Amino acid sequence: EALSALEQIYIQHNEEYIFNQEEREFYIFLSILSNRDYLTIYHLTDELSVGKTTIASDIKLLKEALELYHISVESNRTTGYILQGNAVSILDYLLSQIGHINAQVITVFCHYHALCDLQNYSDLIRQLSVSRNMVFVENRLEKFVYFLAILLVNTDLLDQLDFTLPDALLCLLPDLNEYRFAIELFETIGIPLTPENLVYITDVLIGISTSDIHIN
Repeated sequence: EALSALEQIYIQHNEEYIFNQEEREFYIFLSILSNRDYLTIYHLTDELSVGKTTIASDIKLLKEALELYHISVESNRTTGYILQGNAVSILDYLLSQIGHINAQVITVFCHYHALCDLQNYSDLIRQLSVSRNMVFVENRLEKFVYFLAILLVNTDLLDQLDFTLPDALLCLLPDLNEYRFAIELFETIGIPLTPENLVYITDVLIGISTSDIHIN
């Protein structure tokens, strides 16, 4: 309910709200990550209501931030701006920014592009977490909702994931609430998970949720 109320407030005041430089950077990252068509600097100037020079400066700063994750922003004539880098690194950057950057950025982005219903995801996660004896601190629940929403916009990242854990930890995963929760969640959504996907999503959940089993 809180997430839905915030979403409506953000949508209603979207035209009055002006993103700061950090928020524009993250919005640009989301735009490139979710790009399914052809994304140019002109699309970004229209969406963010700032000039070409400002967007160019934001992209330069975004590139510098992404370099720390070994991710680059490239441009070609077929798709416009694209991200080049390891899928795990791209998702790690996404997670690092959710919570750090104003949540309004993702809410506005999802609404502008009609990408998803954040409240439906929140309700589903709450429902499944009860059956799996998992507890999300409120801000961490929202973090996972936002992460899931953006991940499902670009499911190609799931196909590109190359992620594993030491054998000593892998053998423990099936006993975890987070592991079983991940299976049930993605089955409900209708997205198949490979073993690598399942390990990664479980790892993300371990870092976000508070359940009755923990791994250091």
